[in-house]
Amino acid sequence: MLKVKLATAIVGISSIHLLQMFVNIQATPRDSLMWGTIIHMAFILSACILAYMAGPMDFHSGDIPPHEAHAPGGGPQLPAQELATAAPEPVAV
Repeated sequence: MLKVKLATAIVGISSIHLLQMFVNIQATPRDSLMWGTIIHMAFILSACILAYMAGPMDFHSGDIPPHEAHAPGGGPQLPAQELATAAPEPVAV
């Protein structure tokens, strides 16, 4: 997660710098605006990729216990042992 936090801090700094360039648009050359925007988008893309990869990497490295992992449907997964010992809920008649 430290890499993701660092990447988002870099995106924040880059966005402030890009905003500063656009505020002084009269004094900023057109090429500088183009390259500043391209570099900023590259920072955003790399931060998104790092954030996407952080979830699976944390799960596979053992940082997230399996019982806290989420199922594809969005709900938490129960370990197989808890599923086998869970009593069925009574049905109201």
